Amino acid sequence: MVESSRCEKGGSTEPIRSAALPSSFRGLGAFQKLPIYAGLQLGCQLAGIGVVIAELVPLMILAKYHPTLTHGWRGFTIAFCWIVPAVISGFFATRRMTFRFMIWSKLRDLKVLGQPHTGQFYVGIAYCAGDWAYRGDTSWDRGHVCIVGGELRFRGFGPSFSLPLSFIKDVRMIFTKSPFTNSLPRIYIHWSAPGGLPNTLSLEIRDAGSRPATIRETEKISNWLEEERSKNSATVSSTALPFESTQIDLSDIPSVQLNDQLIAGACTVASIGFWLVVEEAIHRFLHVKTDWLTLVCGATSMAIYNSVVYSRVRKRAKVVSSAT
Repeated sequence: MVESSRCEKGGSTEPIRSAALPSSFRGLGAFQKLPIYAGLQLGCQLAGIGVVIAELVPLMILAKYHPTLTHGWRGFTIAFCWIVPAVISGFFATRRMTFRFMIWSKLRDLKVLGQPHTGQFYVGIAYCAGDWAYRGDTSWDRGHVCIVGGELRFRGFGPSFSLPLSFIKDVRMIFTKSPFTNSLPRIYIHWSAPGGLPNTLSLEIRDAGSRPATIRETEKISNWLEEERSKNSATVSSTALPFESTQIDLSDIPSVQLNDQLIAGACTVASIGFWLVVEEAIHRFLHVKTDWLTLVCGATSMAIYNSVVYSRVRKRAKVVSSAT
């Protein structure tokens, strides 16, 4: 009997974790050709910082025309309670810009890959059972996927493959487990060749433009894959199977843990408090205008969170990588 595709969240038994792999991680050299578009990624981060700065402008105006309200303990409290929501807004703006980044990167990808034909879908792909970022992206390759002649075919920047549908054992749409963030779904395909080990590859929808649209499109393609799999049970030989997830061992690579995010959040709040203390000290003892420090406070606090989270993960990943 053919199992139907399943949409699962937190209760999944799959090891769906968020983590970052070092760029030198052995066994993944075939995916080094994937463009990473560092300029676009930087633009997304700057957009989030821009939102923070825009929301701090009214605070600067208040400091200019009502200086008594922005100094001393009362001023510290007002500024702190203003800057923290501004930084949070910056995080949400950066998350929204991530969807724009995916669409912009698609436009650049298609200049190399060509426009998709009828029945083809533009996706990101990874070859593991979790949500592991490699070179800054949870999709290790990007390209077009389609079903032709009883095979799931993929062509992107890295290795192409033709996976017979009869080799596919299960298709699942699963949400990643990431504390404090709106997790996005991926389609996990469990497959194995006759007499071979069980492997996993995953597909990511990258051009939907929003989280609700991504969920809808992911569910649509997941159901399509399951339907095609159920109709094509005949064995088809293939000499271009996907990269086997069993070739690399990710069991010891550390994931982003709740502790990392709590520490990063504490560092962000501490950074805001530190800059406000510095601003008050400069104003009180040096009698210098410190309105500009408000912008420095917001911008640096926005950058600290991600820096702390990923530095902690990379540090643990480095230890594991050097030990293998």
